[in-house]
Amino acid sequence: MSNLTLFVLGHEKEAIKNTCSLIKEKSYLKLVPVNLNDLDLSNYPENYNTKLLSENRFFLCDWNIQTEYIGIISYSWPKKFRAFNLNSIISNIFYQINEEKVLAPRIADKDWPENSEKEHHAGIEFYLKELSLFMDYGDRWRSYSLWCNTFFCHKNTYDLFLKDWRLMFGYLDEKYKMNFNFDCSKEYVNEERKAAYLLERATMMYFAQSNFYINQINKVKFL
Repeated sequence: MSNLTLFVLGHEKEAIKNTCSLIKEKSYLKLVPVNLNDLDLSNYPENYNTKLLSENRFFLCDWNIQTEYIGIISYSWPKKFRAFNLNSIISNIFYQINEEKVLAPRIADKDWPENSEKEHHAGIEFYLKELSLFMDYGDRWRSYSLWCNTFFCHKNTYDLFLKDWRLMFGYLDEKYKMNFNFDCSKEYVNEERKAAYLLERATMMYFAQSNFYINQINKVKFL
């Protein structure tokens, strides 16, 4: 039988616990609460284990994943994605997913690089273009992708993603030390999270250029 490891990420113990308490136990589900502040990032500068990298810290750690599928969500799911009943998604996940599909609650259209540049972070596309050259992605990354570090996929898919993501992280870390020069003056963005914003776009870039099908999770009313 297919099985799933679901990681619930956050930086507040009680908030993570509250979200996990909403998820019903399943024989095929392994639920893993992750307090980002407790991760062992001793091989990195101290300030990396802060909001500088935010949820991207998760991808710097090695997880002993023994299940066929993996899900990564934020503790804020009940607020961010009220249209999606998480328990219904988990119950029906294996009808919507396979090794070629990635599921996410929010899909980004092919104009996401330009929209991100215009609406959120003026100057960020410079770094995305540089990453695409480094990774030899060509223009394939200017395509549909997923928003947020929130998705479900096959473990083999995750391993392929993580390999490229860590290459991109290593390149940016060596060259820029996570200090980037793009605009974060909009009221809904945080200057201290520049690196996190760019690394989230690196995730989007990977899935946009990949051969995986990026599908939106079927909506069901939040009960």
